[in-house]
Amino acid sequence: MKNNSRYIARILIEAATPLAIGSGEKGLTTDRLVARDMNGLPYIPGTSLAGVTRHELIAAGVDDQVVNSLFGYDESSGRQGQGSRIIFSPGLMIAENGSDVIEGLSVLPDNSPYYSRFMKLPERDHVKISGYGAAVKHGKYDEEVVFKGTRFCFEMELEGNPQDADAWAMILEILHRPYTRLGAGSRKGFGKFTIISCKEQHFDLTKHGEIMAYLNKSASLNSDVSNWRNTELSNKSETGSWIRYKIGLQPESFFLFGSGTEGMDTDTGPKTESYISWKNEKPEFRDEIFLVPASSLKGALAHRVAFHYNQLTKNYIEDSGTISIGSEITPGKEKILEKFSSSMNTGHKESDPRSQDWDKWEEELQNLDLGEWLENDTGWNTFTNELEKLKKTQKQGGHPNNAVDALFGHLGEDNQTGSRGNVIISDIYLENYGEETKIFDHLSIDRFTGGGINGALYNEKVLYTEKYTVDILVNEKAFSDENIRKAFENTLDDLVNGLLQLGGNVNRGHGSFRGKYEIIK
Repeated sequence: MKNNSRYIARILIEAATPLAIGSGEKGLTTDRLVARDMNGLPYIPGTSLAGVTRHELIAAGVDDQVVNSLFGYDESSGRQGQGSRIIFSPGLMIAENGSDVIEGLSVLPDNSPYYSRFMKLPERDHVKISGYGAAVKHGKYDEEVVFKGTRFCFEMELEGNPQDADAWAMILEILHRPYTRLGAGSRKGFGKFTIISCKEQHFDLTKHGEIMAYLNKSASLNSDVSNWRNTELSNKSETGSWIRYKIGLQPESFFLFGSGTEGMDTDTGPKTESYISWKNEKPEFRDEIFLVPASSLKGALAHRVAFHYNQLTKNYIEDSGTISIGSEITPGKEKILEKFSSSMNTGHKESDPRSQDWDKWEEELQNLDLGEWLENDTGWNTFTNELEKLKKTQKQGGHPNNAVDALFGHLGEDNQTGSRGNVIISDIYLENYGEETKIFDHLSIDRFTGGGINGALYNEKVLYTEKYTVDILVNEKAFSDENIRKAFENTLDDLVNGLLQLGGNVNRGHGSFRGKYEIIK
């Protein structure tokens, strides 16, 4: 059938959380820079929009042949490749007046405080965490993010026929779903967006009038489309295959999600960030808003999920990591291997090879010069095979936990492959916080004498009394094992009953919350 139809939509979106759409480049002070257009302003490449849409269609179970017919495919299995029938424009930023799209090389006002803010975007600090829950050495990095509230406009066009109407409707519906995310960091709080408006038009090129209307249509995102129909999907709030946990939390006392840097009046203070608020369709910045990063919540939840899952499956430390040498080892050989067998089985962390440098362990094994006389020994082969398994486990980031892997993702054996997480948490901005803070003074204690250290007085600013809501989306496929669901919901029970603290300085009594949660399917 001839492709004599054109489906076009112009979509205006707003970043509901910061966006991290990277340029692939490093800066002088930042490890990851966002993509910028020729004006130096953030933008969303069309490839990012196309990639997200294609991925979500596949995840929604749309037939591969349908997806390939829309987005194209390369030559494989002897068949000829096909180009994409769907075109995405880049997502360009909305101007300070709230209506115009900044496209092409524009002359921005030099004295505009609005545009100058985008020259220095917020930065987020991160540290790579191992499977043991500890920071990886030299694993600190940071990245730029685009302000929450920034608006972008883009168009997409499908070259098709009347039979593509259902596929087109599915694409629009996918973009409206609450779990669709843009850019990187979608599992650590970034990438959520809301559709402010969606205008669409269908051109039937078999009709002369519509051919002329299509040919006269401007490629500019500022062209008038007021006569196009508004698309309002009634299922914007549907979660599809995702389960929504809506958690209301009330702090019992104080809590702190630290910035990691000194504040204006304290040595340690809460994390703050600016974002854009829209009033009467005009943007304005709100500065120094207290922030609860999703990555902080994710880390605490993952750690407690591992505990509950191990408890439910009776996976205890004394039952793992034990190596038996076997009865086939002769007394002479057993003497040579004595230090290895004892250290493997003691259960003491300092003698557990999983906590040591594997290069040193391998060097010691080679220095034993065991020769060929152990080559066919069953007990020795069992020992070395299990040693290799433990080595592989450490390279993967620690002891694997099925619940953590299924919910929060994992790396493959080569640290490149793996799977991303099935839990989505968004950053939380405490918008109406006012002056609800308190400053505590502390003195560093000498660990040897138990007394105060001279000149070691410091203070910290903490927050209190604010009640807020956390929305967590979980893909139901992660709950294929009922124990994983139980471990996750037991973790939420701990959270709302004050047994799982959030944020920093929890050993000083901070970060305890009470509340309740509801499950929305």
